[in-house]
Amino acid sequence: MNNTPRLIENSVKNYLYYSLQKCHENRVKIYSVALNIIVFIGFVVVFGTTLYFCWKRKPNKIDLERKRVKEQELVLEKIRYFQQVKQHQKETMNSLTNLPMTSNLAESLREFGI
Repeated sequence: MNNTPRLIENSVKNYLYYSLQKCHENRVKIYSVALNIIVFIGFVVVFGTTLYFCWKRKPNKIDLERKRVKEQELVLEKIRYFQQVKQHQKETMNSLTNLPMTSNLAESLREFGI
């Protein structure tokens, strides 16, 4: 066999090996727990800020009322405009033929070449 001198006995060598193995396992557990906590805090911060900004951007009752009134005014303005256009068309059209009224019959005949 091998009769070379050894500085430590096999039992001490095994004890140190298993002791270092346990230290390594504890260090890996601590690192994984710390990493999990950091990732969890990161998710909470991102999710919380997202919810906060969504809540902050949500219009309140006053803004909703202003928007509703503005939309109503816009619709009423368009209705008034089309009523005015319709009234103007009624005024300029002949009621019997629905053709535009001409002020000078001679000019209109010249336009058609008659």
